[in-house]
Amino acid sequence: MIKQLGYRGYISSRPIQGGRVPQHVQNLVIRDYCASNNIHFLLSATEYAMPNCYIMLEQVLKEAVKNQGLVLYSLFQLPQDNATRNRIYNAVLENKIEMHVALEGLVIKDKDSAQRVEDIWLVHQTLNNGNDGVGARNDSLVRKNSGIFRGFGNYGRS
Repeated sequence: MIKQLGYRGYISSRPIQGGRVPQHVQNLVIRDYCASNNIHFLLSATEYAMPNCYIMLEQVLKEAVKNQGLVLYSLFQLPQDNATRNRIYNAVLENKIEMHVALEGLVIKDKDSAQRVEDIWLVHQTLNNGNDGVGARNDSLVRKNSGIFRGFGNYGRS
């Protein structure tokens, strides 16, 4: 099997943060990001429009272990569920690939960068829930102490 080096794109057909971004615009942002960062772009997979469906993201992640990684249009395409997001981070880390997020200009390639992205998510969730922060649970500290960066299992290199 010949390994095709590069990064697979991931775009959405459903709203991102309450607004719709046309797929061609998402692809333009990803292509521009890849060109600016000297990343070989391998076209994008488009997620199904059904809420909470991440079939294509799982497929892109499985394929990414054969390549170099993946490039998402936006951080906020990731699942809302903390545990599911953390499984994705784990898969990226365990398989020694990179997950780039074009719109926000972020890269997940180690535990620190994964934690930084998750911290951004937690702030986003707090702001969107109308929580004033009083009594808010510090998931970041819980995660660091609970071994959240353990094996993901399904996305191992073959």
